[in-house]
Amino acid sequence: MSARADGPPSGGEEQGSIQDDAGAAAGRGSLGDVLRQLAQAAQEASQAASQAARPHVEEAARRASDEARRAAGAARPHAEEAARRAREAVNAARPLAEQALSDTARYTREHEHELRRAAAAGAGAAARVATPAPLRPALDAFEQGLRVDREVPDPTGSPAIPGDERGTSPTPPSPDERPES
Repeated sequence: MSARADGPPSGGEEQGSIQDDAGAAAGRGSLGDVLRQLAQAAQEASQAASQAARPHVEEAARRASDEARRAAGAARPHAEEAARRAREAVNAARPLAEQALSDTARYTREHEHELRRAAAAGAGAAARVATPAPLRPALDAFEQGLRVDREVPDPTGSPAIPGDERGTSPTPPSPDERPES
């Protein structure tokens, strides 16, 4: 509705304004035509705004790209230094790791019999715990059969299974311990 700037609208003026608006719309075509024109105008305004903003967006993208390149360039020496330190640490640790591996292998070879005996004792204990009480005499008989089958003398003179004293003899005294005759 249109109104006069010099006073309140009167009934006649208001009626004329509505008719003028309707006549203007009818002169442009149907409601669909008007809506298409409005959509076209909105699209043109959007394209104009996009074109107006494009240089600003491109400049912001260019600045962000330049800043990323500068940051990557500044970080490169730090990354190279960290890589150099890591290489030095690995190279310094390598002899220690090789020595530890060698010591472990030597210890295993030197104490193989004791390790096997301990493993057997552990397995026996685990079997005893896992076996129900009524079946333990059968387990004991099975272990007894194994002991008889593997009566291999231990070079140290200790029993193959803890508590098993059969087949072992006391270690002979060393020359320093022998009684003088």
